[in-house]
Amino acid sequence: MKTFKIAVVPGDGIGPEIVPAALKIVDALGEKMNYKIEKEFYSWGAGHYLEHGEFMPANGLEILTPFDAIFFGSVGLPEVDDTLPAKDYTFKVRTGFQQYVNYRPVRTYPGFHGPLKEKKDIDFVVVRENTEGEFVQVGSQIMPDTETGMGIDTSVFTRKGTERIAHYSFQLARKRRKKVHHITKSNTLINSLTYWDRVINEVAEQTTLNARKLFKF
Repeated sequence: MKTFKIAVVPGDGIGPEIVPAALKIVDALGEKMNYKIEKEFYSWGAGHYLEHGEFMPANGLEILTPFDAIFFGSVGLPEVDDTLPAKDYTFKVRTGFQQYVNYRPVRTYPGFHGPLKEKKDIDFVVVRENTEGEFVQVGSQIMPDTETGMGIDTSVFTRKGTERIAHYSFQLARKRRKKVHHITKSNTLINSLTYWDRVINEVAEQTTLNARKLFKF
C-alpha cells in the first residue's frame, strides 16, 4: 500500500471548521483507492502570529519540504493586518515551492441544485497563474505622508512563467474536451498582458488545440 505524507495547516477562521470534514473525504478516498494517508498538523497562521509574531517559523518551508502535499485551510483574522497573511504565509509557500498553478474546477453534480445549475450540466476548470503577475510583490510606497506620496505595485510576466501555465492548460485540455479559453485584459494592460497573449498564442501554435481569446472587461 502506497503512503502519502500530508502537512495539514488548518489556519484561521473557517479553516479549522472545514479542514476536519475535508480530511474525512481524503481518508475515505484513501481506503477506496488503497493508499494510506499520514498527517502532521501545524498551527500556523494569524493565530500563530498573535502568539509568536510570525505566521510560521523561519524554517517553515524546510519543515514542509519532505511532505507530498500541504492541506491548507485559510489564513487571517480580523485583529491582524490583512496585508500580512498573503505576504508572510501564502506567497512564501507558493513561491517557495513554485506552486504556479491555481486549479479551480467548477461543476454540477446530479441531484444537487446550486446557483450555477442551468439546463445544461457545468464542468470546466479555471487555471490561473499563481506566482507571477500581481503576486510578485514588486513595488514600494514613496513619501507616503506627503501630498506627492505614491504607492506602486508592478505586475511581472516572464516567458518561462507564462509558457509553463500555458503548457499545463493545454495538457489538461487534452484530457478533457480539447478546448482552452484564454481570458485576458490586454486591451488596457497593453505591455504586460499583450506579452502574455503573445506567449500563450505561441504555445497554442505548438499544439493541435485551438485557443479562443476572450477579453475580460
